[in-house]
Amino acid sequence: MDYIESVIKKGDEISESLSRLFSTTLQNSPYVDVITQGMNGIAVIRPPENYILVAHTAAGDKNERDIQNHVESMVKSLLEQANLLNAQPIGISDIIDTPFSDKNLIVDEIGQTLKKLADKNNFAILNGEYAICNTVNPEIKANISATMVSLVKTSSSTKPAPFHADNSYGFDAIFFDPNQKPVYLNSDGTGTKPNNFYTRNGNYHLALYDSVAMKLDDSIKIGATPIIVSDILETNNPDTISSTSLITNTVIEIEHSIPHELLYHVIIHDIGNRIIPYKPGETTLNVTGTAINTINEERLINPPKPQPGDYLLYIVKEPNGRSNGWTSKNEIMKEFGQEIYEKYKNKIKSPQDWHKTLEGKTFLEYLTKPSTILYPLYSQLLEKGLATSFHHLSGGAYNGKLAKPLSKHDLYVYIANLPNPPWIEKALMGMSGMSVKEAYSQWPMGVDGFVTTQKPEEAMRYIKSRGYDTGIAGQLRKAKSRKGIGIKTPFGKTIYFSGDR
Repeated sequence: MDYIESVIKKGDEISESLSRLFSTTLQNSPYVDVITQGMNGIAVIRPPENYILVAHTAAGDKNERDIQNHVESMVKSLLEQANLLNAQPIGISDIIDTPFSDKNLIVDEIGQTLKKLADKNNFAILNGEYAICNTVNPEIKANISATMVSLVKTSSSTKPAPFHADNSYGFDAIFFDPNQKPVYLNSDGTGTKPNNFYTRNGNYHLALYDSVAMKLDDSIKIGATPIIVSDILETNNPDTISSTSLITNTVIEIEHSIPHELLYHVIIHDIGNRIIPYKPGETTLNVTGTAINTINEERLINPPKPQPGDYLLYIVKEPNGRSNGWTSKNEIMKEFGQEIYEKYKNKIKSPQDWHKTLEGKTFLEYLTKPSTILYPLYSQLLEKGLATSFHHLSGGAYNGKLAKPLSKHDLYVYIANLPNPPWIEKALMGMSGMSVKEAYSQWPMGVDGFVTTQKPEEAMRYIKSRGYDTGIAGQLRKAKSRKGIGIKTPFGKTIYFSGDR
């Protein structure tokens, strides 16, 4: 339960504290409209006529060890970018990664510094992502980056259609016209997965799928349409990572997988020693960023919402671990490495080289399967009226990403039909000694996500036609004695999640 207590629960508590702290900054810009308050609330940008928007991204100074100065360096960069663009800052969505959950550090130092700078410079903190990421160097305490959206006066003859990336300023600026639709920002990252696993076999480009999946699959929850994804790929080895076409080709593949025009932009950023590699001398890697979305007024007022009587369908594509629970999986593989090292001392140099053994390669093949980007399927289900709400199993898994939103709507579902988890998920459970409930509280266990629908047969036909597996997991009802979900697991054990911490 250490992962659940120290990572998931404390992460949620700190995120709520940051949300409360930053809420007053939403009044800093006249172009910000607050739709709903609180954690997971919605605030949008509404630019005036004859203006377009520009997105620009920055990270804190990699050499700055003082955390408040690190935050200030990031904000300074964003404001300097806005000034060079002759643009007025409106708001940011930030990403804060720390190696441990220290509320004083994150809320009182980082949060208060960021709020002070937002108030002083009249921009809003629209959204953000806080994550406990144990690959961050504990000596530097935190890494922070953000994407800012700023206002640019223009004429109809110079409006981009629909966006234009320009690096002639010495940094990357993405101009776009939301065509009078509200603009919504949401941020996320890949956590510890790429640094601990993708870097072992050089498939670092696959981390981009995880990053995009986490953001776009969040966008569709409120019915938003992502038009830009701006990511920072943080690494200590930028020359190697940028020397091949892997990143460029993956960016193109992701853009082509989306059923509408999307600009996916990746900045390769030298992070220095702010992330610890899995082994001294190896490449480090982390991917974080922001999705910039438009949303029509009807969906803004009436976002996707589960209803009593809806059927819950599970969604499965290729087996993968998505992008959550990787801190605990890394600890499991460390212990595995110790055991395998004793067996293969004459073949591998250290326990961290477990992936160079036959057994290790089998595990690594699964552990480096990228997350399925559910957005293309989910957006089409929404467009066709075949789904009422969307859920993807990232941080918090079944409790945080399914039970919690259903409980919020005063709903309960008993899930009696789930696919059997991949054998490696079962093996990892056994190696860790965790209970069935602990596993389902942090890992997807063979399921990519869920949708709720009033038309189960029609929805399942469409889902299968797109190459996914699906089935009816249960039917939602108004909560009585219980809220959230009950699961009759493939292990024969029934577990329950209320959606609470």
